[in-house]
Amino acid sequence: MNNHFSIGLTRTQIIGIIFLLLCLSSINVIAQKNKTLKPGYLEIFGNIKCDEKNCGNVKIVLFRDTNKLQELITNASGKFDIRLELNQLYYLNVSKDGMITKVLTISTFVPDSSQLPYEYQYKFNVNLLENFSGSQNYDAFKKPAARIIYNEKFNDFDADEEYNRELQAEMKLLQETIKQRIEEDNRMKIDSIIAAKKLSDSLAAIKYTQDSIAKVKNDSLAKVKVQVQFNKEFAKEDSLSNVQKLKQQQIEQAKLDSAMKVKKPDTASVVQNKQTTTTTTQVKKPDIKTTTTTNDKKPAPSSNLPKFVDKVYPEGITEEKYDQKGMVIYRDVVKKGGQQDSYLKIVYDWGGIFYFRNEVELSSSSYQQELQNAREYFKNK
Repeated sequence: MNNHFSIGLTRTQIIGIIFLLLCLSSINVIAQKNKTLKPGYLEIFGNIKCDEKNCGNVKIVLFRDTNKLQELITNASGKFDIRLELNQLYYLNVSKDGMITKVLTISTFVPDSSQLPYEYQYKFNVNLLENFSGSQNYDAFKKPAARIIYNEKFNDFDADEEYNRELQAEMKLLQETIKQRIEEDNRMKIDSIIAAKKLSDSLAAIKYTQDSIAKVKNDSLAKVKVQVQFNKEFAKEDSLSNVQKLKQQQIEQAKLDSAMKVKKPDTASVVQNKQTTTTTTQVKKPDIKTTTTTNDKKPAPSSNLPKFVDKVYPEGITEEKYDQKGMVIYRDVVKKGGQQDSYLKIVYDWGGIFYFRNEVELSSSSYQQELQNAREYFKNK
C-alpha cells in the first residue's frame, strides 16, 4: 500500500489535475485573443532647422519599407506633423538645397498588450548642416541621423540611446576633422588674398611707372610738335619778309630807271654805265635747339645694394638669404675655376624685384639662365 501511494495517484487527485489543466487551457485561449491589438498611430511633429535656426521650404519624404507614402514641403517656420501607423517601419528623408540630406528611421512596433494606449505623440527637431565639398565621402553622413523606437522603460516612444551614443561619438570625431579642414581652407584663402594683394600692388606700381613714362613721352612729343610748328611759321614769315623787300627794291629800281630816262643823254649815260648794286638781305634763321626730354625710368637700386664682407667661398654655388627692412635679399655666390661671381635677387615689400651680377643689374631671364647654367655645370662635374 505504501508502495502504491508512493508511485501512483488516487482517483481524486487525477480528477483534480485534469480540472486544473482545463482551466489553464481556457486562460491561454483568452490570452491569445488579447494579443490582437486595435489599429493605432504615432504622431511625430517638430521643426526643421538649418544650423540651429528654423528654415522653411524643406522637403520631407516618408517611406514605409521601400514604398514612398508621402511627400511634403514645410512652411517658412519649418514645422512638420505626420501620423504613422503602429507596428510598421518608416524612413523619413529630409532634404534642402545647399544642406546635407538626413535620413531618420522610425520603428512604430509596440509590445503585444491590451493595456497599452493606441495613440502616441513624439516631438523632435531635425537640424540640417550646410553642405560642403567632399561631404558625400564621409560614412557618418550616409547613416541614419537618428533611430526612434518604443522604449519599454518609459512605455513611450523615444530615441534609441545606444545608437545615438555611437553616432554622436562618430560625429564628434567627424566635426574635428571638418574643423581642421575648414581652418586649412581659411588659411589657404588668406594666403591667396595676400598673394593677390601683393600682385595687385605690384601691377599698380608698374602701371603707375608706365603711365608716368607715357606722360613724359606725350609731353615731349607735344613740345616737339609745337617747336616744329613754330619753325614752320617763322620760316613762312621770313620768306614773306624777303619777298616784300625784293618787291620794294624792284619798285625803287623802276623809279630810278624812269627818272634817268628824262635826264640828259650824257648824264643818263653816266648813270646807265654806273652799276647798280642790289643787295639782298638774307635773314638768318634763329638757332633753335629742340629740347628732347628723356624718359625717366625708375633706376635699379644699385646705389642701395648692401655691402657684403669679402671672403673666400668654396668651389660651387653657395646660397644665402638676408631679411632686411622693406626687402628680402637672395644671394648666390658662384665660384668656378677660381673666379667668384655674386648674384643678387632683391624682393621689395611693395612688389618690386631686381636682379644683379656683381652689382650690375640683370634682366630676370639673364639672371635665371646664368644660374641655371652654373647649376648644370656643377651637376655634370
